[in-house]
Amino acid sequence: FNTLMVEMRDVFVPDLDEADTGIQGRISNMIALLSLHDPEVRCHLDDTGIDPSFYSIRWLTTLLSREFSLPETIRLWDSMFASTHKDNFLRYVSVTMLMIIRDRLLRGDFGTCLRLLQSFPPTD
Repeated sequence: FNTLMVEMRDVFVPDLDEADTGIQGRISNMIALLSLHDPEVRCHLDDTGIDPSFYSIRWLTTLLSREFSLPETIRLWDSMFASTHKDNFLRYVSVTMLMIIRDRLLRGDFGTCLRLLQSFPPTD
């Protein structure tokens, strides 16, 4: 846990927000990955006025613990702790989450998309 918190420190330091390890840098890296794997969702979210910070700050600062049930979070964290690239792992999981609800996002307006992203629906 201590090692994880040391790695996450930059997310919570306002002076480092724009650095790659700061919160805005991590959001930018996640959105770049989304643009690479699903540009249509990225464009739709942009067109509807959904700023990535509306959902990704919560996702990244809580390591997705608020999006899943406790057993799912434990399984996710176990995989993340085992990963040698924790930042990449979290970034890829976040983009995968967007791709899982892709169809619903593409059909949605601002309110629908925001509800989906701020209260991620249960999945199998």
